[in-house]
Formats: sequence, structure tokens, C-alpha cells
Amino acid sequence: MPTHVILQPDPYLVPALLLLTGLAGLLLASIRGRSAATRRRMVRATWALLAVIAMVASATMAFHRSQLFWEITWQEQSSTLVLDRPLPLGQVRLDRSEVMSVTEFSAVERSVTGKRRAVRFQVRTKDGDSYWSAPLYGQSAVDTTRLALLNATRGRLQRFLVGLPPSR
Repeated sequence: MPTHVILQPDPYLVPALLLLTGLAGLLLASIRGRSAATRRRMVRATWALLAVIAMVASATMAFHRSQLFWEITWQEQSSTLVLDRPLPLGQVRLDRSEVMSVTEFSAVERSVTGKRRAVRFQVRTKDGDSYWSAPLYGQSAVDTTRLALLNATRGRLQRFLVGLPPSR
């Protein structure tokens, strides 16, 4: 039976919201900019600047998130580890013999809701490629992902705690 884990539901939600914010800023800049008064031009320039910042942040975040894998599946029958990355990169299928090592990094990360413990996994192949996971926050998702990756490496897993007191 394959082990399938969805790390986070939608990697492109926040970049899409930033893009919509940028488009709304451009719309407001075009509406507010009809008058030639100095104050109106300053307001128009401010809206345009905020729009450009939001669009650049959206593109940067979308590019960064496309490099991470957001779903993982271990297929026992074919001994294949499947790492799902968002489009345009798509799936990476790794045979058990191709996986060289898996490293688990646990650290406190800052998020919108404050500091939270996050776990990220790095899968290294014998070809020298390296694949990083999206951050995991729930203990059950971490345990299920760890189990799938332990199956892929025949029980070899390195763990690093960064800035956390030792647990367990």
C-alpha cells in the first residue's frame, strides 16, 4: 500500500493573493492619477510602487515554492519515491537505489502567526541532485513523511535540531 502525504494544501495561494493585490494597486493608481495636481501624482506613484512591490514578491514567492516538493508518495511495489512539485516542474520519481541520503531539519521558523516549530526534509540523490520539502508544522504529517522517507532509504535518516532543545 503506498504511503502518500500532502505537506501543505496549496503552494500558490499566497502568491496569487499578492498578485491580486498588485493588480488592485495598479487599478487604484490608474483611477487616482487622472488629475495633474502634485498630491494626486504622489498618490498615484505610491499606489504604482506598492503594486510593483506586490507583483515582484508574488513572482519571487511562486518561484521559490515551485522548487520545493509539496506531496510525497512511497510506492512499495515498485520501490519508488515520488516527490510532487507544483507546475511547471512536476513530479520527480526516484528509485530506491538512486536515493543517497535523507536529512531532517527541525527549527523554529517565523510565520504570520508567530514563531512555530517547522520540519523540512532534504532528499539527496547519487546524481548530486537535492530536493527540499515544504515546511511541515503538524507532528502527524512529520511522522508520516519520516516513515515514507525511512522506507526509501532502508532506515537511514539524519536528523538535525536547529535552535531547539532536545526532545524525546
